[in-house]
Amino acid sequence: MKMFTVVKVLNNNIVLALTDTQNEVVVFGTGIGFKKKKGDTLDESAVSKTFYSDQTSPLESQLAAIPTDILLLTEKIIHMGEEMLNKKLGSSMLFSLSDHLTFSIQRHQEKMEYENPIVWEIPHLYFQEYQIGKKALKIIQKMMGITFEDTE
Repeated sequence: MKMFTVVKVLNNNIVLALTDTQNEVVVFGTGIGFKKKKGDTLDESAVSKTFYSDQTSPLESQLAAIPTDILLLTEKIIHMGEEMLNKKLGSSMLFSLSDHLTFSIQRHQEKMEYENPIVWEIPHLYFQEYQIGKKALKIIQKMMGITFEDTE
């Protein structure tokens, strides 16, 4: 059975940890961060999802720029996408999608305009992904109270 060592508790459900082989990961699980501190161990059975970064910079520095509520939002969207596609998405998806959502929300709050040059091709070229995106917009609206246009 895999064990994880806590590096940093992000909230009760998200922990930055090290694997047995000293790889940094972000693990999600109901209550896994509750009353945990640096150096504590987590049992694999408590972990519902594990994300690895494909970048060389330390995960802690990558996570510093991503609000915890965005991480939770992103995990929900990834889970929904995996169910709709009936396949597991890459573990680095957490970081790329979180980064995208953080910037999109910032643009929205600052009322910055953004033109996507292939906005009309996306629903046709990437039909399934577009459907996932439309459902993701509903999750964003529910969790964050932000309403994006379908073009987002």
